[in-house]
Amino acid sequence: SVDLPTELIPNLAKCYYYTRRADKALELILPLRKDQALLIDTALYHNALGMTDRAYEIYTSLDRSDPKVKFNLGWHLLSKNQFRSGFEHLQYGAQCNAWGHEYIHLKTGKLSVTKRWSGTRCRHLVLILEGGLGDEMIFVRWANYLASKCDKLSVVCSDGLQRLLINSGYDCIPFQALERVDYDFYVPAMSLPAIAGLDHPQQHVQFPYIKSFAERYVGVQMDRVAGDRRKIGVRFYGNPEFEHDQFRTPPREALESLSRYGQLFSLQLDEQDSSTLPNCKHLIRDWQDTYSVFSSLDLLVTSCTSTAHLAGAMGTRAIVLVPLVPYFVWASDDLKWYPDNLTIIRQTKYNCWNEPVEKLHHELSRLCSDKA
Repeated sequence: SVDLPTELIPNLAKCYYYTRRADKALELILPLRKDQALLIDTALYHNALGMTDRAYEIYTSLDRSDPKVKFNLGWHLLSKNQFRSGFEHLQYGAQCNAWGHEYIHLKTGKLSVTKRWSGTRCRHLVLILEGGLGDEMIFVRWANYLASKCDKLSVVCSDGLQRLLINSGYDCIPFQALERVDYDFYVPAMSLPAIAGLDHPQQHVQFPYIKSFAERYVGVQMDRVAGDRRKIGVRFYGNPEFEHDQFRTPPREALESLSRYGQLFSLQLDEQDSSTLPNCKHLIRDWQDTYSVFSSLDLLVTSCTSTAHLAGAMGTRAIVLVPLVPYFVWASDDLKWYPDNLTIIRQTKYNCWNEPVEKLHHELSRLCSDKA
């Protein structure tokens, strides 16, 4: 039992949720009398435990004028293969400070809603990439489609992506320079599917949509380490500041055990990386260098991180381990964001990676036997 004032129990439940105890969080709040906010939390905990149908029932029973309800329904609609409707709902996350960055720039006056693109042809259009780095690589897929809607398209991206995107043929400008650019309208990238009325994540997209060049010295250095063994890159975990990072990280030892299939290279760039594997961080300054590393790999194995999206965008063979409640890109097996160069292995039980790891070994055994 929990000896706390009733009004504090929802806060304790959130603590349990963020420390991988969604079951305990749900147990705490189920007996409480629930208002709309608490029902939203209840649906979140059901969802985390894989009870997505129950979560959907809760959301659809709530006041649909609440942007939090609409935003959370967006993921469920995507999981039901309703792409357009899903994004029409997800964009309400901007009102909850949970989707993209447009709301920040509007509040600070760096953008004006009067310049938000409505779909009409114009002279100079700016695509503002937003969210995390993975999101930027996801949504730049529609840059060439937008280029057909204007005389000139510019792309605003993070500094670390700029060199790669310029080398891939995109006209990039830093966000801090936008106020000095004479443009007609801007597009917030994560709202683009809703603005443009798109029906599928590959609609108007030609792969690879990130196509640069590989620095030869990167491949030479990796070949010296690998010899004649397959070169397999592994990314254990992503940005720890991501809100749901606690759910998406498989055991490190599970990925390190893949060494039987080839030469592993760690793609963790943080100073705290404790892996004993050869690390590629001395080769990587930005995403252009990461592109060069990926071009030299035979296979990438990663948890749900931005590396998966670069692999998908450039055509690298990759296996992605996604959590029980995946990021919106992996919400549906039928709404494929990338071609068949990506293999998705899904977690099926809360807090348990045994089955995905077993499937991962099976997949690598198959790939190795195919190339034997």
